[in-house]
Amino acid sequence: MVWRDQAFFRSAKEKYGDVPGIPDMRCFFLQSCLMGMKDVGGSIAECGTRYGKSSLFLIEAMKHSGIERNMYLFDSFEGLSDPTPNKDSISTAMAADGQSRLFQVESVEDIVNQFDEFPTVHVKQGWIPDRFDEVGDDRFCMIHVDVD
Repeated sequence: MVWRDQAFFRSAKEKYGDVPGIPDMRCFFLQSCLMGMKDVGGSIAECGTRYGKSSLFLIEAMKHSGIERNMYLFDSFEGLSDPTPNKDSISTAMAADGQSRLFQVESVEDIVNQFDEFPTVHVKQGWIPDRFDEVGDDRFCMIHVDVD
């Protein structure tokens, strides 16, 4: 598969391949989409960051392409929201223990700290829709939504 040989993908895979998250092929697809918008203005947003794998791969693609833009990472890091009555079952949002949310992150600090070296990356921790007002005046060229 020739996509695995692309320098921007290989570089990201070597640096961040052990970060849990979306499949490599999807990371490559996101990188390719972003690189195709090199001449399109606007920021990037990711709704549903979790461990940050796709964000890190996108950052690597920006570095390889000379793209400089703000990137906003939205996530509660607390797992899925409460189930909606008459729509979701409790099992779609809660872990088997019935106390903790599915997909909550154990160490938010570790995830957030991995973005410290990137000054244009802004982590917006909290319930995603509650944080949108903070970037309401910005324009976006790409928004990746992965909120299960």
